[in-house]
Amino acid sequence: MNQLTTTPTDTRANLDLARAFADSKMVPEHFKKSIGDCYIAIGLAARYRMDPWTLMQEMYIIQGKPMMSGKLSAAILNNSLAEPLRPEYSGAGDDRTIVLTGRPEGEDRPLSVELKVKDARTQNEQWKKNVDQMLMYSAARMWGRRYTPDILLGIVFDDEEIPGVTAPAQRTPIASPPTQPKGDIIDQLTGEVLDSPAELQLTQDEKWHDWGKRFVTAVRTSPDIDSADQWLAANAEIIAKCEKENTKVHGNILAAVKDFKLSLLNQGEGT
Repeated sequence: MNQLTTTPTDTRANLDLARAFADSKMVPEHFKKSIGDCYIAIGLAARYRMDPWTLMQEMYIIQGKPMMSGKLSAAILNNSLAEPLRPEYSGAGDDRTIVLTGRPEGEDRPLSVELKVKDARTQNEQWKKNVDQMLMYSAARMWGRRYTPDILLGIVFDDEEIPGVTAPAQRTPIASPPTQPKGDIIDQLTGEVLDSPAELQLTQDEKWHDWGKRFVTAVRTSPDIDSADQWLAANAEIIAKCEKENTKVHGNILAAVKDFKLSLLNQGEGT
């Protein structure tokens, strides 16, 4: 079992670490300048015996709720079990089946769950590309909810429905740019077709509001949340500059990206 000996356990040390993370350029955009969110992430990392920075790379926040990537469920569970999860696959197509087995601390024998593709599949494109991996993620959450609910308590994963949460209404014009087909990344200013998320330069005469609309339009071509986060990472320096020069537009940009992520979650496309 992995043990994280460097994670502070006292409030003051955790708070100092949270301040350091909040000032870092290497944390996801939604953790920057947010000491409170960093503090909570550090606490969760200690609970799961994980490195805080690693956890933060797979964690984001939607309407105050901690969301984590599907791949993180197995990692969290394996750090807490007497015997880690082991998959066995059989069948094909919709009847492709996984039997996932693990042993919690204090149990004399391993415990298992069985899950078929037809009972787990969502609209996420990864179900076409990596069926066994996606089946593993879904089965791990199922196993954890059934046998060790205390470990996953309070956590929602990004391809699960969020009870009582719907996409909020658009707040400003910056949140509703023209929508492009996912995967067709076109810079609205230059007309350049981009192969992947990239830095969108602020031109000499361009206003922050116009750059924000261009950036959000590009983000909305993302097929999943990981790709949206790649846009944020590629444009981190420009977004930070926007925060200094126009806090209102900066807030609208982050709100628009957050709303888009939430829409992916509600569509089951967020892994």
